[in-house]
Amino acid sequence: MSDPKTGVFHPVGVLKEAFSVWFKNLIPVVALFCINIFFIRVLQLSKAMSGSVETSWVNLLLTILFGIEVLAVFVLNCFVVVLILNYFKNAGEARVVFVSVFEEAKKGVIAYLKAFLLLGLFVIIFFIIAIMCLSAGRAFYGTQTVSYGIRMAVLLAASTVFVVLAISTVWYGFFFSFAPLVAAFEKKGPWASMQESRLRMKGHALRYLFCVVGYLLAYLCVGLMALFILKQLTHERRILNLLDPALSALFMPFWYAIWWKAYQRLSELKKS
Repeated sequence: MSDPKTGVFHPVGVLKEAFSVWFKNLIPVVALFCINIFFIRVLQLSKAMSGSVETSWVNLLLTILFGIEVLAVFVLNCFVVVLILNYFKNAGEARVVFVSVFEEAKKGVIAYLKAFLLLGLFVIIFFIIAIMCLSAGRAFYGTQTVSYGIRMAVLLAASTVFVVLAISTVWYGFFFSFAPLVAAFEKKGPWASMQESRLRMKGHALRYLFCVVGYLLAYLCVGLMALFILKQLTHERRILNLLDPALSALFMPFWYAIWWKAYQRLSELKKS
């Protein structure tokens, strides 16, 4: 929820709206996300199979096939996420028709993928730079050609650069986190979507962070309660291992509902 008159983003209102839209579409969105869980499990089995082969050329072939499988599952997972988001987008209608949601998802998934990949590259590249700075500082500290004081100063400088870059990467990644939604639903390019996400988040980041923390606390509390109850009923490891995918099937669509509602409200504030 947001108040266009005051320009305030209300995190509790967003969480309430997200819960409402998630609960209203619970069965279809959970069923859709179970597709993601199924193919991730298939990937895990494929990885185990490829690692068990000793023949080098067969192992290489299985590794290549596994890489193709990872790419295909990634694209499929993104498409499923866009499908779920479109369910939430059309939640105000009396009846959400799967065919129309599917057609809308097809139109937006490529833009979503591009923005998601650019955001991922941004985070990965800057984390790699941060790690390289820290590694260079540690390597220089290990040399004996210069005095201890200089080596310590370089290590401290490299550690400081690492911390600053790591925190900046997380923070700016957080600011850019709406880029896939902007790209998918507003037909903007990847870089323009990241800039637009930053502009919408500006002034509301801490309130949106409250939504994220609230979601994580809910996930943790429900997970611990479910684990406690299950352990009272059974100690069978196979049953206990089902808890994680079950929680994911329930809570990941809830996260997408929060993501969508926050994006929707921030978009309203921008227009006002």
